[in-house]
Formats: sequence, structure tokens, C-alpha cells
Amino acid sequence: MDPAEAKNLTQLDFAAIQTVKLEAWPQVSNADELHDALVLAGFLTEEEGKMGDGLNGWEEQFRELILENRATVLPLPNQKNLWIAAERIPQLKVISPYGQYMPDVVLPDRLKEKKWDAGQALVEIIRGRLEILGPVLVDQLADAMALDKSKIMQALLALEGDGFAFQGFYNPGVEEKEWCERRLLARIHRYTIQKLRSEIEAVAASDYMRFLFQWHGLTGEDQMEGPNALPGILEKLEGYEAPAAAWEGSIIPNRLKDYDHMWLDVLCISGKITWGRFRPIRVDIDNGKKAPSPVKNTPLCLLSRSNVSMWKDEPVEAELSANAQLIKSVIEINGASFFDDIVKESGLMVGQTEEAISELVSHGMATSDSYSGLRALLVPLKYKAGRKKGNRQVFTMDQAGSLDID
Repeated sequence: MDPAEAKNLTQLDFAAIQTVKLEAWPQVSNADELHDALVLAGFLTEEEGKMGDGLNGWEEQFRELILENRATVLPLPNQKNLWIAAERIPQLKVISPYGQYMPDVVLPDRLKEKKWDAGQALVEIIRGRLEILGPVLVDQLADAMALDKSKIMQALLALEGDGFAFQGFYNPGVEEKEWCERRLLARIHRYTIQKLRSEIEAVAASDYMRFLFQWHGLTGEDQMEGPNALPGILEKLEGYEAPAAAWEGSIIPNRLKDYDHMWLDVLCISGKITWGRFRPIRVDIDNGKKAPSPVKNTPLCLLSRSNVSMWKDEPVEAELSANAQLIKSVIEINGASFFDDIVKESGLMVGQTEEAISELVSHGMATSDSYSGLRALLVPLKYKAGRKKGNRQVFTMDQAGSLDID
């Protein structure tokens, strides 16, 4: 797999990330709630405190905590200041032993009793930061504390080993690995899945039908024109079975303005499109099942010739009339044959040969390299004998091209 593609597999929905970050961010309305937030988060930067919830800063609440000896400010070498609760001072003193707190807080004995290792203390501070930030870069954590990235990475790896944090490419467009607290990450995943599911929710039947009419070009403004549009129309209908008479009776003309039957003939003769019954059914007359319907009602498909193997079912046995068996044998022996040659080799009359071929088509056993042959099977005999009305087109089997057994 392409590395870039593999990296994108873990990316989450940006809106879901922003939602969870807002939910994880402290909600402060008084000094006590700010104190709880400082204890949970390990610290807040001065910028974060002044920003507050995006509408109101928390400077007033912080000043109240300072007056009560419950919080202080730690200036950093990078000209940034940290807001710190008294409970977190012992940890930050071993992480930044040379920091000067403003003001200096007198710690109660209970906070002086535990001796912190620098590495353990940093792990606990980073743990708190991850609980309120969502996906975050190592650089962002290091910059907030004015510490070397290697120290931050060691703390993150320790949290990963505990199953508390995970690393990955979460924000779309971010090229570096980010770190996220496990529960927040699970929530982001859940929101992402919910959004994806909402995008594929079923629409109302009326909306779906409106889409289908537009997509298939069944409305006047969407109807396509010209022979070059026909392959695209047939591609949308590939695999769809419809009665043979319906294809040029309504399906194609309703989608293609001023449709000319020669356009379909060209596609068939060129080998791009083929027609036939590719999912034949077993017919068992003795057991009461219906015999194959007239060819005009036979369900046929128009397919790209290269895709026939994908759609065609295994052949089935069928009870054929004697004439149909004869025609089938003639074609199997001689290969694809023209209609006149089939008549000659079989010794049958023209009408008998057509009926036999119709039977083979209905069973899904025969096709031809032109669509004219199928049209000839659909046209009543009175129009084949020269008795046509007006400008009605005459189609005959000698226009079918070569016929073959499927």
C-alpha cells in the first residue's frame, strides 16, 4: 500500500475532532471550577487562561485563587507564563527546578510529603494536558513547557505503554504524528462514524426517484442527444433485464433524443455491445412450469462485450422443439452463420427457422452480432412480407449478420 494512503486510514473527521476538543476543554464559571481545571490539566498557559472558553477569559477567577494561596504563575525561559494550582507545584518544581513562582505559594504539609522523580512528574503533567487538549503535537507540548522534545517524547511513550495515549495521523493535512488521550480518541472515532453513517442514510423514496429520473436523463432538460451518448446510457443499464421489445420501444428512446436504431447497430457490429439472455431459466413443462415466453417478452440485457463473462450464468438444460434442436446443431457444427446459410443447411422454411431461432433466444442460447436480427424477430410477419404502412421500417433476418450459439 502507498505510505500516504496508509497514513490516511487513521485520519478522523475534522469536525468530530473540534467537537471533542470543545467538550474536553474546561468549563469555568467561578474560582473553584478554575482550580479544578488547573489540577486536572497540570497547568494552563497564560494565553489559554486569558482566552478562557472563547467568550470570557478567566483572569478574574485566577486572581481570586492567587489571593487564596491556591495558585501561582511560573514564568518560563521562552517568555511564556504558566498558571499553576498549588497541588501541581511539587511536580513542576522537579521538572523546572530553577523556576521562580510569582507569588511564592506556601504549600501545606500534605503536598510536601511525596517526593517526585522528574520523569514521573512529567508523565503526570503530560497526562493532565492530554485530558483537555485532544490530538496534539509533541512540538506543541514542548513549546508550552519550554522543555526539550526528547523529554516530552519519553513521557508520551510511558503513557502509551500504560494504554493511556495513542499516536497517529488524526487531523487531515497534518504530516506529523499526533498524540491523543484514549477516551477522547474513542469519542472522536464514534463521532466520525456517526457522521459517516449520517451521510449514507436512506433518502425518501420520492428523492431517490427524482435522482434516478435525472441520472438516467428521463427529463426533458437532462435528455441526451447523438450517437456518442448511447454507450453511456447502456453502461448505466448494464446488467438490467428488460423485455426485448422494451429496449427500443421505450427504454432507449426515452433517454436519447431523436434516437436512430442505426446507432445501436453500429455499437453491436463494432463489437462494443452485445445482446442476449444471459441469465436463462430452467423450463420444465412436465412439472407445470411455464414454457419460455414469446421473444418480445424475453428478458434481455445489453452489455459491453468485454463484461459478458461477469453477467452470464452457467448454461442450463432446456426442452427444445425439434426445429430448435436442429438449428442449434447446425450452428454448433458450422460455427457462427448467416441466416440464409442456416436456412439452407437446416432444410427448414424461413418462417420455421425464425421460430426456432426465437426459441433459442428465449432460452438464452442464441445471439447475433447485430441488433437487426432481434428486431426482425419482434416484427409481425405482415411487415416482413412487404405490406408496410407509411414510413414504417422493415427488418428481416438476412440483416442480422452472423448468428451464434451462446
